Amino acid sequence: MPSQIKIPTFPWPGGKAALSTYILQHIPKQGRKFIDLFAGRGNIILRALYEELEYEQWIVNDILTAPFFRALQSHGGTFIAGNKVHAEYDRCAELKKQGDPYALLMEPWLCYNGGTYEDNSLRGDGGGKRSAESHTRHVRMAHKLLCEKNVKITALDWLDCLKSVELTSDDSVTMDMPYIGSDPGAYSSESVCPTEVIEQLRNAPYRWAFCEYPQPLYFATLGEPVYKKEVQLRATMLRHVRETRTECLWVGGKSSPSVTVTLPTPVPEGRNDAYYKSLSVEGLLKEIQDCIGSITYHRNQMNREMRERLLPALVELRKRTYRKSPGFYVSLAKIGLNADTVRQWFYRSNTADEAIGLLEETPAESVMREHRDGQSPEELLLEHADRMAKAILAGKLMHAKKLASQYLETRNEGQVRTEPEAA
Repeated sequence: MPSQIKIPTFPWPGGKAALSTYILQHIPKQGRKFIDLFAGRGNIILRALYEELEYEQWIVNDILTAPFFRALQSHGGTFIAGNKVHAEYDRCAELKKQGDPYALLMEPWLCYNGGTYEDNSLRGDGGGKRSAESHTRHVRMAHKLLCEKNVKITALDWLDCLKSVELTSDDSVTMDMPYIGSDPGAYSSESVCPTEVIEQLRNAPYRWAFCEYPQPLYFATLGEPVYKKEVQLRATMLRHVRETRTECLWVGGKSSPSVTVTLPTPVPEGRNDAYYKSLSVEGLLKEIQDCIGSITYHRNQMNREMRERLLPALVELRKRTYRKSPGFYVSLAKIGLNADTVRQWFYRSNTADEAIGLLEETPAESVMREHRDGQSPEELLLEHADRMAKAILAGKLMHAKKLASQYLETRNEGQVRTEPEAA
């Protein structure tokens, strides 16, 4: 089968097929080990292999997609894509449960946005117009590149992957982790703790390239990105909607100039309940904003910071803005924060439950907001149930429990009635 492509690519929620060339411009052209840590469908490492970067060992790691790469290595050379029809989608979805290589190789072509059978439906026109013949060529070329360099495939937690190899300044790591606050479907944005990633990057003995949206947390700790680009969000590419995002790229490590960030004292003197009560709303927002730069990334230090400074400021801000305009979430947005970002900071900390409780809307707030939007009580309850189901399917059990408690509380207190009152 004659090849009509240069570089094999595969769709994936948040995949870096279009940006891989810019990422590799900031990676050394040669070295000891090259690790694609959150590989997705492998668009970064496949381009690196095609461009013949000279590394002694290649590692592609992803908990979700490692079986796809193993199928590429073992069966990609003889693969022939079938038809993109509902019957084939249903058949392959069942075959994947048995680890069938053909089904794994069909997945990025059949599933919407290149996702998974478990979380994405049949692709259709909105997911691209690649033909069966074209997908076959991409698979076969990817097979050739992986086999030529004997790429090692792992399915480890990202920290376990880094700890499993001794990395030096001769090694390079690309990190395209789940973005804060994103909802890609195939994986959860809360599966990785950003503060742990930052701690790793700031002390990395290796060269690294890190991708994210322009989050204040990363600007405060990693400095200015070396590259920014506004991109079309493919999952929302509708006829009348052109949603865009700004992709950012940070680089660092022992082989590049380090970023110097001056951090204030983690917990200044006098931070007690009386101090926070004395602050205005603007003062509380300034205190929270200062915490972005003052959080250090040793785990005990970070937990102490959250407990002794940031959490009380958030609690007091919530009290001050309750049922007022602007409210709690709008006030946080003024300093570039949202609930998802702050929730991530508390991930695995001993104040996680308290923080999650704080950052979730109360039933009363939810009811008020939904009724302002003109929803009926029945519609409100159904939407709340949908949020619970979505949280459970995404593995956000603490969030799901909180939503369930709010649901029952709302029903029991009669704030929302499923039956109309008697005249």
